[in-house]
Amino acid sequence: CMMGLSVSGGLWMPADIFPGWLAAVSRWTPTARFGDLGWSVLDGHGPGAGTVAVLGGWLLIFAGYAVMAYRRGARTA
Repeated sequence: CMMGLSVSGGLWMPADIFPGWLAAVSRWTPTARFGDLGWSVLDGHGPGAGTVAVLGGWLLIFAGYAVMAYRRGARTA
């Protein structure tokens, strides 16, 4: 999952060379936004509001899945 997200997020190659649809999807992946976070720190300024919002949304998705998987595992144990 992480390898697919890193490739589609533009961490292995620039997202500028992607086809239009993949470049649009790339902007919404958490790996692309983590890359933006690193670049903004290197540039000497804070992350943009869009970066924080997308990362916060992915945090909620992954945390919700973790809670659901934990509860499902606790029922079967």
